[in-house]
Amino acid sequence: MKKYIEQSISFVCIFAASMILLLSPGCKSSQSIVGGKDNLEKSTLWKISGEGLQESYLFGTIHIIPRSNFSLSEVDKTAFQACEQLILELDMDDPMMLFQMMAVMQMEDGQSMEDFLTKEEQKMVENALAKSQLPFPFELVKSMKPIMLTALLAEGMMDEPSTSFEEEFMAMATEKEINIEGLESVQDQMSALDAVPYEEQMQEIIESLKQQDESTAEFDSMIKLYMEEDIQALYDYSVQELDEQARTSMLDNRNRNWIEAILQFAKKKPSFFAVGAGHLAGDQGVINLLREAGIRVEAMP
Repeated sequence: MKKYIEQSISFVCIFAASMILLLSPGCKSSQSIVGGKDNLEKSTLWKISGEGLQESYLFGTIHIIPRSNFSLSEVDKTAFQACEQLILELDMDDPMMLFQMMAVMQMEDGQSMEDFLTKEEQKMVENALAKSQLPFPFELVKSMKPIMLTALLAEGMMDEPSTSFEEEFMAMATEKEINIEGLESVQDQMSALDAVPYEEQMQEIIESLKQQDESTAEFDSMIKLYMEEDIQALYDYSVQELDEQARTSMLDNRNRNWIEAILQFAKKKPSFFAVGAGHLAGDQGVINLLREAGIRVEAMP
């Protein structure tokens, strides 16, 4: 989980949020920057413009965050209100999405987490699950791909309830009565996560649980970087332990695949794009890829 927590957590926290929903009763001026991929300004909100495009915005989220740390600035809210559709990584408004997730979240060939755990390690996982916002019994999740546990276990690192920007933006979109769309399918996102072997997924989770204090400190460091809107440092921190294959499948390939979709959405309507902040920076980050495509991308202070 130390390596993959932010990259994998989007799919998992969306699933968890869906289960919770089912089971529970003035604008600032922009700073113009065109070209260049290094030393990105500290901002989670970026304006997108260019020939043939409707003026749109790109917002970097963190997929799970303590509720006390969640906030949107007036600039963020104004940008959202200026847009006519919300575009997330996945189309979370699709009533079939939960069923699509359930279809791809199980391990293949009848494998179980028990195949990769000692009795002591299994007990550690059971205890950690009991601390999550929606405590799932181990028997219910043991056939799931281990990486599916990351969001649930991340909640155990927090001393308070969590939320996600995706949930909040969806509520705002519903109130504004605008469409919600996605940049990729459930199958696309899970295929990227499947690049990590089950055994390695499980080993990362156990390592994180055995080093709970260190894992919590790392999670807190990510939250701090995010609150500082330092997306370059957050990217560097997130990928420091990813091997080339994991980085390519979880980040780079997906970023490249999103660019054409972003342009197509922005041609039709002013759009508010909200994706994990770890996707924004880097040579193969969304900001640089859009600029390489001739699009103007400006940090909103």
